[in-house]
Amino acid sequence: MSETIKATLARLEARLDNVESMIGHNNGGPTLDDAPVEDRRLSKRKLAERWGTSTRSVDRARKEDREFPAPERDYPGGPTYWWLSKIVRYERKRAARVQQPYPRSTEAARAELKKRRLSRAEEDNAVERRGRARKVEATA
Repeated sequence: MSETIKATLARLEARLDNVESMIGHNNGGPTLDDAPVEDRRLSKRKLAERWGTSTRSVDRARKEDREFPAPERDYPGGPTYWWLSKIVRYERKRAARVQQPYPRSTEAARAELKKRRLSRAEEDNAVERRGRARKVEATA
């Protein structure tokens, strides 16, 4: 197998691990335990880190979800922040309304991905073989 295919598969596996960790932790957020929340302010960047997403994803959630808590500012045009207690309340509501459409195990997902990788690698090998055969025919 060529090095580019190996590198691509390694990147895909890392992305799959990231997705699995997000699904396993209440749809991308932290665990939703009933521990008391120490209320503090979160910037957009800190909120994105908490959810394991980009700041653009925070903007998208803010725009598309009516239940997303309103941001606060100390002064007009100042930095945007959210109170952690409001974010935790939102995360609990979101977790309650989001349902997994296809509940299946991580092992099944990994097995399916592995099967796809193998079939794609076999296709790539067949394409390489055909390309070599054409070169040999062209030179003969």
